[in-house]
Amino acid sequence: MANQCPVCGDGEETVEHVFRDCSFTRQILKDLGVSFTTDNNQEWRMWLAVEFIKASINECKTIAVAFWVIWFN
Repeated sequence: MANQCPVCGDGEETVEHVFRDCSFTRQILKDLGVSFTTDNNQEWRMWLAVEFIKASINECKTIAVAFWVIWFN
């Protein structure tokens, strides 16, 4: 069995889950004032690229720092 997300326990611990699907990550970004889509049909790299294209420079910075903290926590 694959590792479960140690934060939400609701999905497999994958890059896709940590950055796009995890309820914890979505709540953190919401609390930081960043909205993003959770289109599960896209490969995660393409999804992230599209999100960065749509975001302002300040939102991109916020997302990058939030993802870094989440990844290394």
